[in-house]
Amino acid sequence: MHGPKIIFDKSFLHRLKAEQLFELDIFFDIMPTPILKREILADLSKPESSKTDWESVVKSLCRKMAVSGMDLVHYRKASIYELMYGQEIPMDGTKYFIDADAFHVTVHGRGIHVDGRLLQRDWRRWADGDFTDEERRQGEAFRNEIKELDLSGIQMLRKSMGQRFADFKTPEAVIRAVRHIVDDPATDNQHFLFLITASSLQIPEADFPKITSRLKKLGAKTLREGAPFATSVTEIFFAWIALMARGCMANVIVTSAISSTFTTRPSAKCSRRATGCRRRYGLRLHRRLYGATETNC
Repeated sequence: MHGPKIIFDKSFLHRLKAEQLFELDIFFDIMPTPILKREILADLSKPESSKTDWESVVKSLCRKMAVSGMDLVHYRKASIYELMYGQEIPMDGTKYFIDADAFHVTVHGRGIHVDGRLLQRDWRRWADGDFTDEERRQGEAFRNEIKELDLSGIQMLRKSMGQRFADFKTPEAVIRAVRHIVDDPATDNQHFLFLITASSLQIPEADFPKITSRLKKLGAKTLREGAPFATSVTEIFFAWIALMARGCMANVIVTSAISSTFTTRPSAKCSRRATGCRRRYGLRLHRRLYGATETNC
């Protein structure tokens, strides 16, 4: 049985108790972000302090995740497959996109078998403090990547967008302007959009001709026509940078850009489940959670 989907990150996981997450799973399909596992393992290598026992924090988070047998493909991999091979990416929330190369997924002639027990086994093992040396090294490597992250490119892009969006005073106006640029078939706009997409996805320049050739064969006038999922990822990134350039709160992107792009009318089944959530969790949490999942009904 499938209900509305909630895609959550580590901060969401911190806020809920294991019992609350278990009950939430009754009403929703709870799905972690693709990098959640690496983020949690990375906490193992955080410097020890008198205030926080990071290994205990990690074990607590893993214990909460033990109810989940789902894992999503990374947006970068999905976007590249769509751009290069025309792989259709579900965007209406009726199904989640499986990484066929994942260790818990088996592809055979009869279909695809997803063994969520393998994911749950790892979460439970980590909840007991059983981490292999390789897993600790992976977590440390990811922590080092975070430390070495160079945001100068984003900073330059943010500064360049300040003048472009100088006339737009509200977050909603900035987001509408971004959408106008994304959907404008003018060659300059689409070339700019393609370069941002390729850069954010780290697509090698050698693959550009293959992507442009596929788009030309489709007769696509905009990148969205040929790769709607990859374009949506870029649009969110683009809007986030534009909002920062205008001094707006970056988290506006979650409620404004995403919902206005993908929101569909909830089905009767989704509404019934959300009503049950409201009764159990209270109106305030219901509004936060159900409002966020309307995009996936």
